[in-house]
Amino acid sequence: MSIIIGPAIAVIVSFLALIAVLLSFIGLKKFELPIAANATLTGYPTWHTDVPDLDANRFNTILLFSSAICLFASIFGFYWSYYPPHDKRLISHFHKNNSMVTSTRYFNLLLANYIFFTWLSFVAYMIFDIGKLWSPIGLLCNVAEISLLACIHYGGAITAIKYWIWVLRYLIIVIIGCVWLDWPYDALWYQVQAQAIEVALVITFIRLYFTTRRNLHEYRESTLPLNTEHDNPESSDHSEDTIPQEPSSEYPLPLSFLPQPKQLVGLIFASIVHLLGDSIILIFLNHPNA
Repeated sequence: MSIIIGPAIAVIVSFLALIAVLLSFIGLKKFELPIAANATLTGYPTWHTDVPDLDANRFNTILLFSSAICLFASIFGFYWSYYPPHDKRLISHFHKNNSMVTSTRYFNLLLANYIFFTWLSFVAYMIFDIGKLWSPIGLLCNVAEISLLACIHYGGAITAIKYWIWVLRYLIIVIIGCVWLDWPYDALWYQVQAQAIEVALVITFIRLYFTTRRNLHEYRESTLPLNTEHDNPESSDHSEDTIPQEPSSEYPLPLSFLPQPKQLVGLIFASIVHLLGDSIILIFLNHPNA
């Protein structure tokens, strides 16, 4: 019964919070909309106002350094995804139904794509500035985030064709809104859905960490065994991503510096930094006293 009551309470609280936010607009005096700044290279209107006394040299240097980190991280991510460790004990898996597991290789590829698209959005920002012209590139990051969520939901791999049809619909709807709406509603249209996805990603990674830690504590000898050739002598008869597991007394993995499930903390930390970074930049570029 608690499983039903919990989500019901969450939905009711969220609905009441939405009502409270809408009621806060009652009696609000009319105000003039801020004037959008123009992009340096294209001259097109952007999704932020002019920031007085902004040191563009330092600001762009920070962006360039951040983009370089994303580029190198994506390269390493693609390499490690296509060339995983030979020791199968170092390969993590999604576990399902207590017997079948799916390699995280597909998830790692999505993660590498997400980092690459983040780098691409940095580059597009430095060229076009954030605005309508930038939005198709920014949407690639959103699609990568949604794909990570879907990958976790499907247990390690996205096999449903319908998913990509829904992704295409999502892209079309968001792009239409960005093109059709005027400032600042086009920016709100894009940023609200983008921030919602990033928050969902943070929550999902946190839940994944606690779920994995609980399963390791409760079932590590039977439910989440170590994937080794010794434990799976017939593993060659199965696909790379779906391998039946047998209990192993050697679990957890022999990683003294990053034991299970602490490697998931990296995902949580990175997703929070990404969310905070986007939020801080939005506030900084649009705050009247920035």
